[in-house]
Amino acid sequence: MSIESPTERPLYRSTEELLAPETLSVLTGLAVRQVRCTPIDGGASGARLLAVEAINGSTSQRFILKRMSPEWDWIMLASEDRHCRAVALWQHGLLGRLESRIDHTIIACASDRQEWAMLMRDASAAILNEHQPRTEREVRRVLDGLAFMHAAFWNAPELADPALSLCDFAGLIRYGSPETARRYPYPESFIPTFVTEGWPLLLEMVAPDVASVLQALVTDPQPLHAALARYPFTLLHGDFRSANLGLSQQAWPVTAFDWGWSGYGVPTVDLAWFLYWHDVVQAPISTGGAVSHYRARLAEYLGQPIPEQDWQPMWELGVLANNLRIACLRAWFIAYADDADFRAIYRELMAPLNDQVRAAVRWL
Repeated sequence: MSIESPTERPLYRSTEELLAPETLSVLTGLAVRQVRCTPIDGGASGARLLAVEAINGSTSQRFILKRMSPEWDWIMLASEDRHCRAVALWQHGLLGRLESRIDHTIIACASDRQEWAMLMRDASAAILNEHQPRTEREVRRVLDGLAFMHAAFWNAPELADPALSLCDFAGLIRYGSPETARRYPYPESFIPTFVTEGWPLLLEMVAPDVASVLQALVTDPQPLHAALARYPFTLLHGDFRSANLGLSQQAWPVTAFDWGWSGYGVPTVDLAWFLYWHDVVQAPISTGGAVSHYRARLAEYLGQPIPEQDWQPMWELGVLANNLRIACLRAWFIAYADDADFRAIYRELMAPLNDQVRAAVRWL
């Protein structure tokens, strides 16, 4: 199925054109006289961010501009993102299908085929604090949004269109792969170093049988990929965690940023990624309770439940995929983090890993 549709949006030809006062006047409805740009921290990937202020006298509007290129963005490079999937999802209208429940904040994009840029409303005030435990209400609201997104793209064939450059399962696993880290030792991102140093630590921390499984799958993820391919697939955000999420005072929408690892696969890959971050683990809702809530909401949006014989392997395999992607970084923090409380939190997150891997192996 082609992704071409009447909802396709044009791209500006350069970042300079996108940020021109004339362009911002059209986009904002404000007669922009001056544009002020201030560099801000781009985070772990090496992407470049600007705080943008469109000004007309005493009136102004604030935005965030994200610039991406394989030349400096480790996620694009490591995940072989040739078309800038974050921009492609917006350009081809897929993110537009979610706007009643998921606010992506993107208002315009640009590309000169070597660099891409997204201009987003400044929604930083709504971003969840990843260092603060989530409330039960926050967890449920976020899971409602996640279930809506997954239902909206349930078994959608257009997700495999190469024009979107979405990650398949193998692409998602590259996040925590030592081979990827060695191939792309990027100085502007800490991820390659943490992955390279974290895997030997991880294999020492887990039971020998679990170490063998993890080592085999990170070297060749095909058995896990084949197992996951037996079940329904959907659009995956790929990095669905508090640092990339925001909540307003209203019930809807959930704000979701940073679609750089977006892909397609079983929905439990996103679900496990969200539930096993420390701020969610510390929330006053059990993992089992959160999973049940998501599953019920997904069934409601789909108009049908997922049979137990499918759900159990989907969940356990999704957790295994989560561990392949992130456990090595947790091992690094346990060994090297300066804060003793922080190390204790990560030890807690790692505690169930042996049982999780053993539970999933039966489905391979």
